[in-house]
Amino acid sequence: MTKISINEIFGPTIQGEGVRTGCPAIFVRLNGCNLRCVFAGGSICDTPYTSHHAERVEPMEISEAIHEIEEKMKGNTITDLVITGGEPLLQKEALGELLREFKNRHKEVKITVETNGSILPTETLFHYVSLWSVSPKLANSGCFEGTDVPEKERKMHHKNRYNPKALSEFVAQANAFQFKFVYTNDETEKMVDEVMDPLVKEFGSYVHSRVLIMPEGQTLSQINMSTEKALPVCYKRGWRFCDRLHIRVWGDKRGV
Repeated sequence: MTKISINEIFGPTIQGEGVRTGCPAIFVRLNGCNLRCVFAGGSICDTPYTSHHAERVEPMEISEAIHEIEEKMKGNTITDLVITGGEPLLQKEALGELLREFKNRHKEVKITVETNGSILPTETLFHYVSLWSVSPKLANSGCFEGTDVPEKERKMHHKNRYNPKALSEFVAQANAFQFKFVYTNDETEKMVDEVMDPLVKEFGSYVHSRVLIMPEGQTLSQINMSTEKALPVCYKRGWRFCDRLHIRVWGDKRGV
């Protein structure tokens, strides 16, 4: 039987980001990541417990994972199943089996997969995933100077961070997609263009309508401060502003 490495399954909660913000959801967080993000200013990945410092969780049978998800759905009208990480596509074959089985049992539930966009999905995943939430890591995600990040992990990050072929396939094959970026500083607009310009050239300007800009921060005050800086860029470029509702409600509390 196929197994899948799951860090945690939590909910019922709400989707806090993107075009399905506010929808009742169950989250499945998978283990592992192929990047090692360190941002300007020293901030790091906000889920190290499932990425480069992954908690040791025994892989689960697909049937066991489905059962746990369904237990959390009981008594609620859940509209969304959100697969997040880490980087879920490191386990794309097992994830395909999980989503196929889940969708056969719950056809009405929308499935979102949150990914860094560096790994090409399988045809099975393109079929069953309702929305791809793609968050390519920008050029400022590998600020390793003065850190103790091993050289091997630095090289891994720079090698994997940007995969234009995979990003093109998300646009070409996804049932629906969004590109989410965090506003960090005045260079954000330029860095987003570095990722999006090739896609606009290939598919047309409509791709810009799928860009969402989120404020940076793990607290309400940080989110509010970043929002003030991010909004003018959205006005200028016609990009959608995307709040971080879960932080407004729960702060940086885990598992909600």
